[in-house]
Amino acid sequence: MRAAVAPVLVVGLVAGAWHLATSRLETELTTWRQAREAEGWRIRHAPPTRGGFPLQAELRLRDVVVDAPSRLGWQAERVVLRIGVTPWGVLRADVAGAQALRHAGGVTPVVAEGLRLSARLPYAGTDVAAESLALPGMAAQSVSGRIEGGRLELAAGRVEAAGLPPVEQAGIEARVNIPLQGTAAQWQASGGQLRVDRLEFRSGRVVAQFSGQFSLDRSLQPEGYGGLSVTHAAEAVGTLSESGLVSPDMVGPLRALVLLTSRIPPEGGPPRLDVPIELRNRRLMAARMPLVSLPALDWR
Repeated sequence: MRAAVAPVLVVGLVAGAWHLATSRLETELTTWRQAREAEGWRIRHAPPTRGGFPLQAELRLRDVVVDAPSRLGWQAERVVLRIGVTPWGVLRADVAGAQALRHAGGVTPVVAEGLRLSARLPYAGTDVAAESLALPGMAAQSVSGRIEGGRLELAAGRVEAAGLPPVEQAGIEARVNIPLQGTAAQWQASGGQLRVDRLEFRSGRVVAQFSGQFSLDRSLQPEGYGGLSVTHAAEAVGTLSESGLVSPDMVGPLRALVLLTSRIPPEGGPPRLDVPIELRNRRLMAARMPLVSLPALDWR
């Protein structure tokens, strides 16, 4: 009799644990959604269904749309939230199907393979990973990083953009002084700033590194300043000219700037160009020389 009862008890315990875990998932989702909607976010999806029995607790969502107050958002055909036995206490979100980046100008299709977000509960930041990520005109073979509070760290491998040679490695470390919870106008009025601690690109022998800080001007357009360091800068100028990012009449002055200002760094190595960068009135300038005019951002 006891031998017959034991399996039933085990199944009952497993079913009970799975039910508690899926209920916790639903509670976490509801709590997160209510907190974001109180901040002005818009979140919608089809009613979730449970799954994953017996070793995982799953909530399966379809037609997910998340819009931040800044009018930036994401939409995905399918999202599966999971809490597994190993590692316990880590919430994972696997995003699949048709996806798009949402913004004031509409939606931009995104092709993401193996996109996964993961966070340890109680929440202390989100890890991001994707096997590949592609937007119109740009693609990366791999993406990984972390979002925690107002800080962002991302690394990408083999980045390709239209008109440019492949970038073997790219990375960014950035942070904001005020959380991005309101509209762009509210963030600007509160003194919001974006600090770029490191923005790096490696392509062949060219290594470009930038650090600086940015805010929004009265027209809600990005403005700021920083410093750019480039090794093998002459090759970079040629690449920018071939891609059309630098007008032909600017190639000569830029080559002269490289020749006159490149220096051997104290630690040794190839000559390095150190140049101040400024973004003002949508004009990007290097050492006060205009490089390119940026399109206006519409936050409405």
